[in-house]
Amino acid sequence: MLPVSTPLQSTPPRGIPLASDASVHSTPPQFKNAGVEPFATGKDEAKVTHRRLAVEMGSRFIGPMPVSSFFDEFVPPPKDANGKPVKKPTSRKFPQKASLSEASFIAEIEKRKLCPNLQFLDTHTTSDPLHPKELKPDISVVAPGQDPVWRKMELVIERKPRAHDPFADPSPVKDGEGNRKNSFLHNSDNALANRGQISSYAAAQFQAQFREWAFSVVLLDDYARILRWDRAGTVVTERFNWREDPDTLAEFLWRFNHLDAKQRGYDVTVTPATSGEAMLAMEGFAAARKKGKKYLPILTEDIELHKFMVYDEKASTERFFVGPSAHVYNRSMAGRGTFGYYAWDIDGERVVYLKDSWRIDTEDMAKETDIYEKLEKAGVHRVAKLGCGGDLPGQSTRSQDFISEEHPWACMTSNVYRHTHCRMSFLTIGAPLQRFSSTRQLCVAIYDALTAHSEAYTKAKILHRDVSAGNILIDEDGRGFLIDWDLCRDVSLPPGRRRQWRTGTWQFISAALLLEPQSKPHTVSDDLESFCHVLTYMIVKYRPTNYRNLHRKIKLVYDDYNDEGAVITGGEGKLSFFREATLDAGGLLGKIPKPCFNIIQGLRQLFAPLYYWETAATAVPPSPSDVMKIFEAQMDSSKRGEWDATTCKGPAVYVAEAYPPDTDAATNANGKRSRARDDIGPLSNHPSTRVSALRQSTPEEVLE
Repeated sequence: MLPVSTPLQSTPPRGIPLASDASVHSTPPQFKNAGVEPFATGKDEAKVTHRRLAVEMGSRFIGPMPVSSFFDEFVPPPKDANGKPVKKPTSRKFPQKASLSEASFIAEIEKRKLCPNLQFLDTHTTSDPLHPKELKPDISVVAPGQDPVWRKMELVIERKPRAHDPFADPSPVKDGEGNRKNSFLHNSDNALANRGQISSYAAAQFQAQFREWAFSVVLLDDYARILRWDRAGTVVTERFNWREDPDTLAEFLWRFNHLDAKQRGYDVTVTPATSGEAMLAMEGFAAARKKGKKYLPILTEDIELHKFMVYDEKASTERFFVGPSAHVYNRSMAGRGTFGYYAWDIDGERVVYLKDSWRIDTEDMAKETDIYEKLEKAGVHRVAKLGCGGDLPGQSTRSQDFISEEHPWACMTSNVYRHTHCRMSFLTIGAPLQRFSSTRQLCVAIYDALTAHSEAYTKAKILHRDVSAGNILIDEDGRGFLIDWDLCRDVSLPPGRRRQWRTGTWQFISAALLLEPQSKPHTVSDDLESFCHVLTYMIVKYRPTNYRNLHRKIKLVYDDYNDEGAVITGGEGKLSFFREATLDAGGLLGKIPKPCFNIIQGLRQLFAPLYYWETAATAVPPSPSDVMKIFEAQMDSSKRGEWDATTCKGPAVYVAEAYPPDTDAATNANGKRSRARDDIGPLSNHPSTRVSALRQSTPEEVLE
């Protein structure tokens, strides 16, 4: 414990800004983090964003927890360096007539010296310039002298009218009864928006910092609630009257002031790199770039570098890596929260890829490290080579511990599962798929990933279940490999749905799964169809073309959805694709190289019988070999000239330019954008969607 006079030590921020110029697209709320645009701007768009986050969180709010239990579980009383209780200030209570304005609330805290190690700032009209302007907590709590930015945020306090309380406490529990059948969510539009707003604040804090959990406070006129967020869900206290009982809120703030970094939820396995470690990383990255890995960031002395601990479960040792902020990140609050980093292996003296995520820790979900070992033993090609990794000791969520019958106060919840923090290093690193240098290379990379998928299915009995553009990378030899096997399924197990979530990335999920999300089992045919969507999506979006109204057609096929309340469905746009009604052959012919056109048409015709009512009942789902043969027929060396042919006539447009620009690895480091060439010209400044759409290695579990 820190003594009262010791300020909280600095903890490293992730240094990842949320996009500040995002726009709303049609991707459904639960999939938004892996879709086109997770965040929006403007008042109307902000409401959409808040609703998305509220729906995404769903019933993962656990409450109403008694305040005394909350304190006992999460906020221990402060002790000094000798382990003795810290003397409390003589006056800790708020006056009952205290004004509810931010300024007066802050003045009362300062007057009573409740938090001498913290600074409370009125930020209800200001925002972090690196984040969406709508993210303006009413009160931001930071260390003294720090600016109220998300990478430095210690605690968020938000004010809302009592009538718009995001939650609704049920009647007191009777003896022998519980709240399991009662809903804890306040059912109103304003309450839904407020749940989304406070969720967006928590998500911003988790994205900008290395965290296991975080706290926040919601003031509701004379009442208040305290919340604890982690990747499994959010524990919320009962609503208490902080005017009639001002000591409760004062006690929390007093205790929070004295929590150390670990107790406040910081991930202490990440620390600032020393100058010597930073120099080794800079030299290593520079050498790797000279050898062809131009997608790596250029590290300079003014770039903040972090030192990551990876626990090697196989050797029972700690390994350390140094790297910059994540180039792959997640904007959701609940779920796996995957982040990806390029890093320098201090012991191995090489650049590696670090994957940081909170895996679903249930008996029927295998560890990804075990999956990679199984793939290697089975001789599966075109997958990343695992370096080391495993679960970080002692880092698991706690929200799921409070949904059992042992806690009768807990109302109904859904999809609240234990998540454990896992960090892995990979020796195989690559560039995102959208950096393809030619259309033929794109098709080769997808074929390579298809090879990995087929071999995993036949040799190791593993079905990937998350085929997406972001899960296919291009190595230094220009070949593709398939990554992110943490949502895979062992097909040797009995068929059926293991949990109440649907896996995948919306733009690439098969039409059948989108049309029937509650009844359709995920089969190998669904994964194979995803490869078709990956190829078509990348071609029509990242190649210059004069195809008219292409942006609208892309949204129709890949982003559209139906919100039916209890379930989100889609797939109609993909049905129209297979039925030649959208992105039809006539529209694509002559606008892309002929071999690529033939592959897309071959795949379209292969899956089409599954979606015509006349043939659906008798159609045989395609096999991996069926799909691979279509690619192989166009990879013959005799067709080389057809791949290089210039086919686009007239002014070319780049559909990706219709989406807000991304900051890729190179941009993060030196402010310049890389350039990639296609068969028929440069991709102008490599415009693209945000990282979450391009590098979709972080889809969250989908609620139903």
